[in-house]
Amino acid sequence: YHMSEMMGVLPAYRGAGLSLRLKLAQREYALRQGHRLMTWTFDPLMARNAHLNIERLGCVCRRYIRNKYGELTGINAGLPTDRFEAEWWIASPRVERRLAGVDAPQPVSAWLAQGAHLMNPSHGSAAGVPVPGTPDRRFDAPTLLVEIPADSGAVKRHDLALAQAWLGQAAELFEAAFDAGYVAARFIRHDPERPGRAYHALLRDLN
Repeated sequence: YHMSEMMGVLPAYRGAGLSLRLKLAQREYALRQGHRLMTWTFDPLMARNAHLNIERLGCVCRRYIRNKYGELTGINAGLPTDRFEAEWWIASPRVERRLAGVDAPQPVSAWLAQGAHLMNPSHGSAAGVPVPGTPDRRFDAPTLLVEIPADSGAVKRHDLALAQAWLGQAAELFEAAFDAGYVAARFIRHDPERPGRAYHALLRDLN
């Protein structure tokens, strides 16, 4: 398989779709080499990256790695470098459908209507920043929803301790869900009913 160790876009060029184009170029290169799997890591609390990797590209994640890169500076300063390991099965029908724009994301209300269990609904602070609620660790639903802040960077700038609380809770929930056989396979970046929240959808069945 092909491991993508690092990819980045300079700040002046972000928001122009270059990350997607770079990953598609990597995919073409790996396919020509005969590979069927690409892997890399990303911060599961960064909604922008989760949306690209899981929703746009069709990656799945079943491994949570705590503090993979140790203490870093810059945008990573102050928090452990916890990461999801992304699996991108580049020749699979699932990925082909996602790249073709099929399987559009559903709103949170639709997931809940289909029996999904929201494990950690948050509540807003006085400053409008989401605060993690007490989690309900139940693993009998077909889909688990793990809530994260839609802008984790804003939470960190507002209150580092709060960002640490979000990361600590997410680590416990993701590890427990993966141990129970769930796979992170969908991502809801925007919830019109609850602004400022995003959600990882963890599925038992990857159909």
